[in-house]
Amino acid sequence: MKKQLIALSIVAALSACGEEEMPNYYTGATTAAPVTVDNVDTIVAAVEDGGSMSDAFDGMFGGSNLKAMRKSVIHAREMTGDIGSYTENGDCGGTMTFSATETSGSVTFSNYCEPEGTVEYVTNGSIVMSGSVASDGSSSSFSYTMDLQVSDGTNTSKSAGTMSMLMDNTGKMTLILNLTANDGASGDSVKLENYEIVLDSFVFVSTAGNLCSSEIEGCVTVSTPVEFVGTLFGGYTAGTLRIAAGTATIDIVVNNSGQCDLTADVNGDGSELVQETQNCSNYL
Repeated sequence: MKKQLIALSIVAALSACGEEEMPNYYTGATTAAPVTVDNVDTIVAAVEDGGSMSDAFDGMFGGSNLKAMRKSVIHAREMTGDIGSYTENGDCGGTMTFSATETSGSVTFSNYCEPEGTVEYVTNGSIVMSGSVASDGSSSSFSYTMDLQVSDGTNTSKSAGTMSMLMDNTGKMTLILNLTANDGASGDSVKLENYEIVLDSFVFVSTAGNLCSSEIEGCVTVSTPVEFVGTLFGGYTAGTLRIAAGTATIDIVVNNSGQCDLTADVNGDGSELVQETQNCSNYL
């Protein structure tokens, strides 16, 4: 979840949005992921990382793409009221065009090329953005639609989908994602469907939704029967995360000592259990 949130925070900074149907770049199985005593840790890690979403997002938000989007945000903020448009030429070719009004905007990449070390990353695609802020400043909402492809000359990573984000002045932020991504180098792919993540002052509170990953050979449903309570650097005092696939369940529960107990019911009938206790940061 930590790597996933890092990637999401980059997207959130753009306040991106949209409603149109996007391509599906997920190529893995859509049936329930098999759960065994040997792969429980892999499934938990997949949920923590967003189903290897971090790998695919490295292609989306690393290298030229992140550099280009940072440029667009910085330039927009320099404009009065964040309104206007401009075109940025890539250091090794292509263009990135940014435009914005008071309530919407877009970033379009056309063979936009930026070097990273000895590698030249070429980005194509677009992000369409919109948002609103309550008149009293008590809340704001943003949404986006994205379809991006980033190539290093050998492999092409792809990501597409939508995200909505709601924030209030208490520090609470809710993200709802419908995204697919494919890592060109490894071939790994992932899909997040109606995947909701709630943070309170940047502390994880809950998550719910469906996650499919080629790494775990299928899909799991994630829920939070008990919301997590904690502080940014002080750990958690309560919370339960559940991962379900078919009849199998994996529960991660904060115990009285502030660590997390993991119990995996592989067969769904209690006949084969995996149990362990670790620092919660290893799971969340």
